[in-house]
Amino acid sequence: MIKNRIIFIFLFLLFSPTLLMAGVAERKPIDLRILVDISQQSKTAFPELEFINALQLLVDRLPDGSRAGIWSYGKYVNHLVKHQTVNDTWRANAKTQLQTIKPVALHRNIQAVMRKASFDLTRADDGYQRVILLLSAGAINLYSGADANALERHELLREKLPELRQAGYVIHTLALTAQADKELLTTLAKETSGFSLTADDQQSLLQAALVLSQKFSMQNYIPIENNQVVIDSGVTRFTGLFVGPTENQKQFVQSPDGKVFEWLADDNYTLKHFDTPVPGLWQLPAGLSSLSRIYVDAAPQIEASGLQATYVVGERPQVSSANPGTLHAVIASLHQQSREIYRQPLEQPETRLQSFTALGHYQLTLAQKTLDHHRAVDYPIQVYPLLSLAVSTEQVDSQKRYLITVTPKDNDIQIYKSRLIATITDSSDKQQFRTVSQNNQQQWQLTLVDDGLSTEFRVELEFTGITKSGREINFKPKPILIELREAIALVQQNLESEAADEQSLTSDNETLGQNSADPEDIRETGSVWWLVIMSVSLAGGLGLLAFYFWQNKKPTKKLEEGKEATEAVAEPEPEPEPEPEPEPEPELGIETVESAGQLGIEMELDDIFAEETELADEWRQLDVQATLPPEAISEEPELPVADEGEEEEDFHIEIAFDELEEEFDELPDDTEGNDKTV
Repeated sequence: MIKNRIIFIFLFLLFSPTLLMAGVAERKPIDLRILVDISQQSKTAFPELEFINALQLLVDRLPDGSRAGIWSYGKYVNHLVKHQTVNDTWRANAKTQLQTIKPVALHRNIQAVMRKASFDLTRADDGYQRVILLLSAGAINLYSGADANALERHELLREKLPELRQAGYVIHTLALTAQADKELLTTLAKETSGFSLTADDQQSLLQAALVLSQKFSMQNYIPIENNQVVIDSGVTRFTGLFVGPTENQKQFVQSPDGKVFEWLADDNYTLKHFDTPVPGLWQLPAGLSSLSRIYVDAAPQIEASGLQATYVVGERPQVSSANPGTLHAVIASLHQQSREIYRQPLEQPETRLQSFTALGHYQLTLAQKTLDHHRAVDYPIQVYPLLSLAVSTEQVDSQKRYLITVTPKDNDIQIYKSRLIATITDSSDKQQFRTVSQNNQQQWQLTLVDDGLSTEFRVELEFTGITKSGREINFKPKPILIELREAIALVQQNLESEAADEQSLTSDNETLGQNSADPEDIRETGSVWWLVIMSVSLAGGLGLLAFYFWQNKKPTKKLEEGKEATEAVAEPEPEPEPEPEPEPEPELGIETVESAGQLGIEMELDDIFAEETELADEWRQLDVQATLPPEAISEEPELPVADEGEEEEDFHIEIAFDELEEEFDELPDDTEGNDKTV
């Protein structure tokens, strides 16, 4: 523990406080190739060519230093914007060239444009992440015959796609119409860990552009609250993406020092840059959409690693960081269609988030808010289907069987080249391993039989497979827990029977006069009462002996008789059975002293009787005092004073008797029905 604390302190001092989260591996800059469909279907779907505006937003948000190029395609391919390093000059030229697009083509040659854009397919990795963005408004229709087009499609999926994936390309696709070959587009994206997006109106086009631009830039932003944003001293530049107001509407931003910046909105979004902004509260335009952002170049920055762009249903994302010292302040929240699904703090260097339960597009936001800064970053994610699990029951003769059926949901999986292994654990932790067989419906099916002994089965599945394009899959879904209701009911019945038996025994004990207190309490109470009874009886016996000497003036004979009685009592006796209640003793007179064994002093402490015998020897030395006249003797005999060389144990006994009498007097008159009077 001390070693871990030392390491933690060292890391905290080593890394600058301005680093919020350091990625385990540095992200590669983007090398983007944009492929634009210029067929007539594109213009039919978007008469105003709104997808051109979405692409311009994407171009505006490409990071400096990245690389990009633009190709348009119909039957032929046109290299519209050269593949170069992105800067302001490249952006301006790209936006101008996009405006020249005229969707008039009659054919759509997707394989040709993919081949042109991947010109560096065989080149070695140069440190950039190569990405293709394919916009398509329809299926491959290069030829007039359907068979020829189908062959072209097959070659793209079985030959070109494996080459691109092996070379490290990521393919994102955007379907512009309902007539697009969505199955083809989804396969291209899924097999290369890309996004498969669909846009059917201007708003969805804008959202798709924002998702892609955020994926490419991974830029931090400061959340907007009530049309205001607080710019801290760590911000060196911020870029305002203002979405919402209509075209030609006047907008303004006011700085903390009162300076106002005004402009006319372009289309449905505006992008404005502010260098060296004044720290403080900035006033933003009213009526902004939730898509608006204030992107910042600032310290600290949130940068996590370990997050993928794509997952499958049932998979759990993991967030990694090399600096655990600041994770306590970072909150992860998952959203789908503006609905928050969960919120979870990051408390470990590697934090497992909740598993995805449904397919679709998600946004995972990491945010930190402190007294001096507010940061957030969005990670777009797409979840694809892989397998579906179903549990059913069937009755065969007297046995109940549980059927686990696993159905592939990815059409690209090669069923007969995939395998499913099951690890089955019962309630006694006994494990067995099975290879799950396939049925004639291309499903895997596992049968479990209720043996009447286990209360549950825990089934862990491991799927290993391969897709038609050669992508290998290894996936472990969430374990399946099958509760065997009959066995559980039997166990509960046995427990209830045992509880009833215990209750019956308790009732019998109460009938026999036992109270319902804890046995330890009962033993402690009995021990106290026996000690009190013995102590008081002993003290009373000694007092009566003294009174007897005074009355009869024959102490020697009486004391000898008392000694005999005491010795008789002091003989060891077998341990008596505990009595339910101590019976009140009769009043004692002189006549009863000689039968001291009847005083009810039945006890286990032999040393007390030995001490009483020693006292009797002391009383025997008082013969002289016993012959004195009555007026010379006090009502209660006084024990002799010990000499300087003698032991003081006898006086300790007298003090013990006095303390016991005081404790006895302090006892309540009635404790659980027992009278303290003896």
